[in-house]
Amino acid sequence: EKHREAKTALRQISQERAIPFAGIGVVGLLLLLTIGYGLYLGGPQTLPDPICSSPPAAGVDWHNCRSDNLIADTADLEGANLSNAWFRYSKLSGARLNSADIRYTDLSNADLSHAELRAADMKGSALRNTDLSYTDLTGVDLRYADLTGANLGGSVLTGARLDHAIWPDGRKCPEGSLGNCPERR
Repeated sequence: EKHREAKTALRQISQERAIPFAGIGVVGLLLLLTIGYGLYLGGPQTLPDPICSSPPAAGVDWHNCRSDNLIADTADLEGANLSNAWFRYSKLSGARLNSADIRYTDLSNADLSHAELRAADMKGSALRNTDLSYTDLTGVDLRYADLTGANLGGSVLTGARLDHAIWPDGRKCPEGSLGNCPERR
């Protein structure tokens, strides 16, 4: 009799621990559908590799290039992709960079005096000690850019977005700064 009770108790315990096959089946089906949909969509889009040895020209693709000490005075780089690149100590005086993608680019100690950068996207760029004198920065996106020690004398900043940018004197521009970096009170 005790043997039978023990056997019945063991059966009940094993039934309580039974693997919920229906639940595992649903999870497995969802996993297969997710993987199938991912394969259907394909891999992430990739940008074409830049040709860092390309000569300066309008629309050139120099993203991710390391070209410190580049000399491209008066070059036409309108619409160029210079994002995430290094152009430290470069000479771009008088260059045309209108509507160029210059996001997160290091232009520290570069000479951009007398350059045209109208409507360029320079978000997050490093412009420490850069000469931006007499540069046309109309409508430029300089949000989060570091302008510490930069020379802005004579430059045009009409409509330039400066939210969270670091001004040449080290102060941080507040949200909504447009055309100048107001003094904090």
